[in-house]
Amino acid sequence: MRRNTIQQHSALFKLGSDIEYISGDMMLPQQINVSNEARKLYQEYECNNKISIATKLKEFLDKAYGRSWHVTVVDGSFASSYTQEVNTSFHFKMKNLCYLIWKTPEYIDE
Repeated sequence: MRRNTIQQHSALFKLGSDIEYISGDMMLPQQINVSNEARKLYQEYECNNKISIATKLKEFLDKAYGRSWHVTVVDGSFASSYTQEVNTSFHFKMKNLCYLIWKTPEYIDE
C-alpha cells in the first residue's frame, strides 16, 4: 500500500536531507527505500564497518527486489564500470560514505 502511494505521489516524496545524489537511474520510490535502509545500517554499525553495511544492504536488496544486487561502500574516491539492468543503479553519499548500488541481469544458460 505505501509503495503505491509513493509511486502515485512521487512529487511529494524526496530523499532525506542527508543524502547527496551522485548518479543513477533507479526510480525515486526505490531510492528512498534503499537510502532509508542504508541510514538504518549506518546508525546500527556506527559507520565503523563498511563490510557489514554493504553485506546487510545487499541482503535487503536481494530480499526486497530480487537477486543479483551489488553494493560497494567507500569512504574515498572511486571509479567504476559495470553492466546493469535498467532502472537499478543508484550512487549516493550519506555522511562520510559513498554507496554504489546496481543490479546485474540474471542470465540463464540454455
